Amino acid sequence: NDVFIELNEYNFSRGVGHDVVAETIIAPTLETSNPTSKICYTLDMKLPDEQVFDYSYDEYHPELLLDIYYSTDGETYTKYMEQKDITITTGTIPIPTYQDLDNYKHEISTTKNIKKQVFYKVSITFVYYDYIDQSINNEKSYSASFNANVVEC
Repeated sequence: NDVFIELNEYNFSRGVGHDVVAETIIAPTLETSNPTSKICYTLDMKLPDEQVFDYSYDEYHPELLLDIYYSTDGETYTKYMEQKDITITTGTIPIPTYQDLDNYKHEISTTKNIKKQVFYKVSITFVYYDYIDQSINNEKSYSASFNANVVEC
């Protein structure tokens, strides 16, 4: 699943006064043939290979932020990752577990040989600063994709 954000004269210009937000829902169905009561998986975010956006002012004023929310039912979401600065980040980044930011192997409980669906709401926000000239990023677009892969527990 992809999330795409584009800055142009219609949705972003100095004096407009609002952030530009792109959202998507990732809902992978996980399945294992192991006779266990859990499924383990990794979640990766594939960003552009080349840097797209720049800091208009400095690294203390991030312009592209990532938020991720998690749900087991697709209705009630829990904040998972909040305002991670991805302004100049490139390549593939692993998404850690909610409980342990150094652990990248996610685990969910299930019954034997049953498919399980999990839900992630992903939001990328281009932050508007009314006191900074951000024209360096005008007319730029950004796409990221997310992949969940079942792994050995």
